[in-house]
Amino acid sequence: MKKHLFSITLLSLFIFLNTSFAQNPEKKNDKKKEEVTEEIQETILEEPFDVEIQEEFTDLEDKIISESEFAIPSAPAFSLMGVTPELIPRPGVVRNFKVDWRIRDYQGAPDLAVEALPVWMIFFNSGDLDKYRNASSFARMLSTLSFSLSTASFNNTNHLGYAVKLNLFRAKDPLNDQSLLDDFHQQIQEENAETRAQIQELEGLAQETEDPELRKLYRKEIKQLKSVSQDIIRAKRQELESIRQDYTLQNWNASMLDLAFGKVYSFDRGQVDSLGIIYQGYGLWLNGGIKSGKNGYISGMVKLSKYGNDDVFQAGISMRYGNPKFNFYLESMYERTSTVFDPEFDPFEIKETNYRLSYGGDFHLSRGILLNFSLQTRFDDGFRFKDFLPIANITCLMR
Repeated sequence: MKKHLFSITLLSLFIFLNTSFAQNPEKKNDKKKEEVTEEIQETILEEPFDVEIQEEFTDLEDKIISESEFAIPSAPAFSLMGVTPELIPRPGVVRNFKVDWRIRDYQGAPDLAVEALPVWMIFFNSGDLDKYRNASSFARMLSTLSFSLSTASFNNTNHLGYAVKLNLFRAKDPLNDQSLLDDFHQQIQEENAETRAQIQELEGLAQETEDPELRKLYRKEIKQLKSVSQDIIRAKRQELESIRQDYTLQNWNASMLDLAFGKVYSFDRGQVDSLGIIYQGYGLWLNGGIKSGKNGYISGMVKLSKYGNDDVFQAGISMRYGNPKFNFYLESMYERTSTVFDPEFDPFEIKETNYRLSYGGDFHLSRGILLNFSLQTRFDDGFRFKDFLPIANITCLMR
């Protein structure tokens, strides 16, 4: 009996030892996995905390670049032909490819104009604001050079025109306004200063301690602090739109000055082998605007143009009231036309004076789509009514 009891005891001890040795490798593997996981987490936590802030700052710069316009003026090629709703072109810089549609009727195709800024697109449209800020003032001015091409039909004739425009002065430039971006950057830094100090302190303690459990606790606390900070930074995204809106609201009517020049041609769509393009004339004009309070804007224009035998001088003033979303304007323009006829033996000249009044407005259907409309009336030199013309344009930014 004793022999059987001794044998059973030895067998039980053997089974226990085998089971223990069989479980040890599994425990070792689990422990090794935990160590690898901790190493991965530690590597992730070693990433600089300021990287998240810098990424958010870069996102803000990209948004400011893509939505930097205070206003969306009509294409200069349309202004050259005098087919825009407003009599006095509004100055402005649009750094996106732009398309204008002139709505004449609901039967034929609308007149069309396209506009782009070649210097900006080639040299500065890289997403790096430092390149633009570090450029000379002359280079930044050249970046506003725009080229537009348009077709329009009026006076029973098809017209083709092009124009170049340069912004000579702007009181506010969001791309070169250090306060707009730097204030936001500083705000993020200040709001996260305390958290960043706690993280740095815990990282130092985690490196100094030799206790694995204590190091693990420090890492867990660091991870929680970084998670909270990242949530705060992501929440700042919601403030980006309000920051841009506030800046635009304060500066939508900033003072500006533009200079433009263009040429007009006529063509015949009916020809089969060619368009029959014929040079008709040119135009040169200077237009600018001055801020008038929070909601007002006063702009003016002086324009010299020649079309066929007609030499035209135009000067006018426009008063706007509103905000970046919508504004209404009242315009008045003086127009003097001198037509020279040159018969073979008896040349003579006819002069005509007209006055124009326009009532209209701009309405932003969205951030990139503008509806511009007006009712134009024309009077002769005795202020007798001559004609009445409603015009509407739709402008779209190709963001």
